[in-house]
Amino acid sequence: MTPGSVNSSKTRIYTDAPVAVSMGENGLVHLATPCNVLLNRAATFLETPSPGVSTVLSVRWALNGQRLFESGCRRFAVDDSSYRIFNFGSEFRSSINSPTPVDCYTVCFQPESAASALASITVSDHALLDDPSKAASACNLLLFTEKTNSHDALVTPVLHSLVYNRDLPGATHGWFEEQFQQLLLALMRTEAQIPDEVNRIAAARPATREELFRRVHSARDFMEAGLFRRLSISEIACESAFSPFHFLRIFKQYFGETPHQYLTRRRIEAAIVMLQNSQVPICEICASLGFESPGSFSWLFRRHVGISPEKYRAARQYHRAWPAREPVARAS
Repeated sequence: MTPGSVNSSKTRIYTDAPVAVSMGENGLVHLATPCNVLLNRAATFLETPSPGVSTVLSVRWALNGQRLFESGCRRFAVDDSSYRIFNFGSEFRSSINSPTPVDCYTVCFQPESAASALASITVSDHALLDDPSKAASACNLLLFTEKTNSHDALVTPVLHSLVYNRDLPGATHGWFEEQFQQLLLALMRTEAQIPDEVNRIAAARPATREELFRRVHSARDFMEAGLFRRLSISEIACESAFSPFHFLRIFKQYFGETPHQYLTRRRIEAAIVMLQNSQVPICEICASLGFESPGSFSWLFRRHVGISPEKYRAARQYHRAWPAREPVARAS
């Protein structure tokens, strides 16, 4: 146990201030006084209460498997390749159903921390020196674009630091406070790049580009949540209110690969995680990821990774790198 951590049954809790912690019957964490917190729990099965829970501003990610979410009619997921930001007041249900433990991580921010971080990059130093209270009143509600984000050069290094250093002797409350502040700033810098991403979509009107951006990411989120079942182009397009041909064109234009190529690559990446971290038979991995046959799975795996699934498992079974997935080349 380090100074910044609390051990509460199955959930590891790390805070940036001394605080009394209790767990509700529904598994939710209650803090006696507000503070920023990192939660870590490993589970093979998880199902949050229905109709769902409401969250503070938070970021969630997972290692060694997939954690599914549902919010209204939307489905999305996080795994070894991604993280997701949840705005204050977001409601969702969450589930895990995995043959091996999935490591789930959540960082929850208090509103004051978010406001202070926003002020540090939007309010001038002169104004903050004249009136430090501007930091607390910089925003009443900080809104991020809610989409699943691939691991990146800004946010991921901070997540990496939290995962690997959280139990070291130096991981004090002060260390966590600094990490949480760095994470907030990284999230804001990533959000600031969204307009450039929107402008990658070829459309005349800004409002059209923004709507296409929202829908194409909604489609990708739905695909990520459906990696372990068969999906058709028509089903994905319908979910994001596209016609099939319009969806194919916009998805290829934005992500640089067709939906089929994207799903194949991501399923191979999911297979890599399962091969590294479990003894699940290869034929079961093939079936769970929706490949048509063991032969087609083996052929596609060899095409993307360079060796067969059997040889890959033998070579990498005990190697645990983070992120756990291997880089998989996009199909040309």
